[in-house]
Amino acid sequence: MIRPRKLALRALLVPFVLLLTASPAAAVVFSNASPIVIPTNGIATPYPSCISVSGLGLTTDVNVTLNGLSHNFVADLDMLLVGPGGQDAIIMSDTGDTGFAYASGGLTITLDDEAAGPLPAFTQLTTGTFRPTNYAPAETFPTPAPAPSGNSALTVFDGTSPNGNWCLYVFDDSDSHGGSISGGWSLDITTGTTAATFRSLAASPTARGVLVRWNTASEIDTLGFHVYREVNGKRVRVNSKLIAGKGRGLYTFLDRKAPKGKLVRYWIQVVNVDGSRTWYGPARVTKRA
Repeated sequence: MIRPRKLALRALLVPFVLLLTASPAAAVVFSNASPIVIPTNGIATPYPSCISVSGLGLTTDVNVTLNGLSHNFVADLDMLLVGPGGQDAIIMSDTGDTGFAYASGGLTITLDDEAAGPLPAFTQLTTGTFRPTNYAPAETFPTPAPAPSGNSALTVFDGTSPNGNWCLYVFDDSDSHGGSISGGWSLDITTGTTAATFRSLAASPTARGVLVRWNTASEIDTLGFHVYREVNGKRVRVNSKLIAGKGRGLYTFLDRKAPKGKLVRYWIQVVNVDGSRTWYGPARVTKRA
């Protein structure tokens, strides 16, 4: 069983990042068309299947497409996506009940957080677009896969750099049934930029809560900022009103309701005057006493 490491109490200082371009958001597709062969029980071949991404700005949206999925007991399948920064999402697990996943050339499954509904739990899987779905029970993946966070939403990758290797771990956790993803898989990545230049971002535990501090070197057409707390891959805004931009300088926010004893990350959402929003972060506090 894979267990996450116990980490010491610390605040992580995010290094300086300079982004002064003003290009609009753009979606780019990256693919690995090599087949993924799924055994009757155990890890797929290859394990993992990876896609290399380069030349992009910060991620604002990620979708995943499985090309040619076929399997005669879909509920056996568990799939873990791991991004270049180590963020992860169980994008498909225990879905479809006993339904078959067969069609001419296999099924084409797109996983998109904005889809109308999740993958089915008790009916046959069909070609279509669905939200990433992880039904109970909790899953573990054989090495070299990392211990999953338990998150399934692809928003966990928003605000991170997409450049590097994205790896898909496919695992069949029961006997007697096999299959394949004959056409491999692809990533649809949308990126954006921010006109705010950050020097640093840090989150520090205090007796009254977690103090989030960020420092900007410049702000061009920046209306202000929101602070988001992330726990178990889910982000929640913690400031009630927009924190107005002031051109540049140090900002602070005290999160008085930060949970204790949990891995917590903080993100800054930049709100621009044209209504666009981009992310910066995360800063991590691993444990609050």
